[in-house]
Amino acid sequence: LPISPERIAAVKAMHKALYREDLKLEQSVERIRALTEKTPEAAPDVEMMLNFLKDTSPERGIVR
Repeated sequence: LPISPERIAAVKAMHKALYREDLKLEQSVERIRALTEKTPEAAPDVEMMLNFLKDTSPERGIVR
């Protein structure tokens, strides 16, 4: 299945929120969550990322 340009843009936005905007993890999660409203077709991608991040400790974070 081809991936729509909107979904690709949403994945890039998630990457930017996590790795390039110098945000705290909680802020990144909120920005990623907001992508569902902006790009509804990316909801499965956003959900997958949020599921990955939900068990991440705010103190430890992720390797960035």
